[in-house]
Amino acid sequence: MSVAREHIAADRCAVAASVPSDWPGASNSRSAVAAGVQWHVQVQGTGPVAVLLHGAGASSHSMLPLAQELNGAYCCIGIDLPGHGFTSSYPQGDYTLRRTARALDALFDALEITPALIIGHSAGAAIALRWLLDQDAAAAAPQPLLVAINPALEPFGGAARFAFPALARLAAGSASLASFMARQARGRRQVERLIESTGSQVPEPMLDCYQALFQRDAHVRAVLSMMAGWQLEGLVDAVCARDPELHVVVGDRDRAIAPGRTLSVLRRLSRATLSRLPDYGHLVHETAPAQVARAVRDAIDQRAQL
Repeated sequence: MSVAREHIAADRCAVAASVPSDWPGASNSRSAVAAGVQWHVQVQGTGPVAVLLHGAGASSHSMLPLAQELNGAYCCIGIDLPGHGFTSSYPQGDYTLRRTARALDALFDALEITPALIIGHSAGAAIALRWLLDQDAAAAAPQPLLVAINPALEPFGGAARFAFPALARLAAGSASLASFMARQARGRRQVERLIESTGSQVPEPMLDCYQALFQRDAHVRAVLSMMAGWQLEGLVDAVCARDPELHVVVGDRDRAIAPGRTLSVLRRLSRATLSRLPDYGHLVHETAPAQVARAVRDAIDQRAQL
């Protein structure tokens, strides 16, 4: 489906009044309601719809550089996930993977869009895959191409598999603890260390955005709630059984998700293709958007030749 920015802006969305005028891409910000959530989306360009899903702790600002690389050929829709950025939280706080995938589907219905391309980073890639698995494989409409950037596909290993979600549930349930964590983000160095721990060094404007997000109690609580409810058990087996068309972009310096774990999953998929970017880490789409966009275009061209 070819969708112009003006169509979505005028017919399906309201102006997102809560977004500061100096926020990246604010002029393209819109608001829509679906699944009990008031969503913040950023829409730019015309053409087939490309949906961009950020990872845990980020917002659509993270995907904006990539959207700007692609918007000459696509209507790019960047989405703030529930509780993240300028999208409201779930009314009952249930941040499971399946619920978010269903909420995303409701948003697509509200916007009346059929994505031709879905690009997900980290947790956003898992949400995109869960959404695809919930679709009818026999449906007449062609399935979108999924591009997964440093995807989070498997649970934490070892003791962290049990300890980390439990700690996240504890923190998410405590307003005072979430507020304390948000106050820590007022120190620039703490934010820099968090980003550097992923194997990436992002531009200063990106750091400004992360610092602003991490200082918001609601954003921090949503991130913790997502981690607490994150159930990836069985996702890889379900993906392998479906064997979808999938292109994976891996930054070899990713310290958040070991590239080796992603590559081991890919070996179980017959229709997955791979782009490796050896000089970049977890946030490769922020630090090298042109290279990631090139990988996306190559994947699209390869699909068209099949």
